[in-house]
Amino acid sequence: MANNLNSILQMENDSEFEDDDEILFKLSQYFDDQTIKKFCEKNNNGLNFMSLNGESVFKKIDMIRQKIAFLAKKYNFIIHVISIQEGWITEGRPLSQIEIDNYKLHPQLNQIGGQKGGIAVYVHNSLKGEPIKYFEKSPSSLWEGLSLKLTGEILKNPINVHTVYRPPRENNKRRLNDHYPEKTNHEIFMEEFEPCLSKIKQDNTDSVLLGDLNYNFYFRDKH
Repeated sequence: MANNLNSILQMENDSEFEDDDEILFKLSQYFDDQTIKKFCEKNNNGLNFMSLNGESVFKKIDMIRQKIAFLAKKYNFIIHVISIQEGWITEGRPLSQIEIDNYKLHPQLNQIGGQKGGIAVYVHNSLKGEPIKYFEKSPSSLWEGLSLKLTGEILKNPINVHTVYRPPRENNKRRLNDHYPEKTNHEIFMEEFEPCLSKIKQDNTDSVLLGDLNYNFYFRDKH
C-alpha cells in the first residue's frame, strides 16, 4: 500500500519518542448511496460521523438537510457529528442560513485567506459539543483546525473531535523569512501539524480526526 496515511502523518523520531513509538490511525471507509444501507443497519446503535468537503456549505446545506432526513426516515439512523470543511465561512455571512434542526452549529471563520476556508461542525442534540483550544492558528495560513469535546449520556467517556482542512497548495514554495531556505508548503504544513499529532497521542481522551488534507492517496495491490 503506497501513500498510506499512517506513513504520511508519521511522527519524526526525536528525543521525545522511541524509535517504535508511532501514531496509528484507523482509516475510515467511503460509502455511497448503494452501500450506505448496510452501514446504517450495522451502526444504528453506534456513534456516527459524517465528514465532507462542502465547497461552500451555504450552497450544499439543503442537500445535507435532505440526506439527514432521508437516513432518519429510511433507516432510523442518526448522524451525531457532521464535519464540513471548505465551508466558505467568512466575516458577515449569515450563519442562520446554514443551521440544521436538532443540531448545534459550531462554526469557525476562514483562517487561510481567500474565500474557501471556514469550518462548520454540527453536533446532534443527543450530545454536547464544547469548543476546546487545541489548534493554534497556522502561522503560514496553510491550514485550519477546529476541535470539540463531546459528552452525553450515550457516551461512556468524553471524545475529542478534531476537524482539519488544508487546501491543495503543496507544490508551491515559500521562504518564511530571510534566515531559512525555501520549503514546500507540504514541508511547512508537516512542521506545523506534527506537534498537534503529538498532543493527540499524549491526550488520554479518545480522539477522532476528521477533515480534508488534500493528499492524493492511492492503493496498490501487493501482487
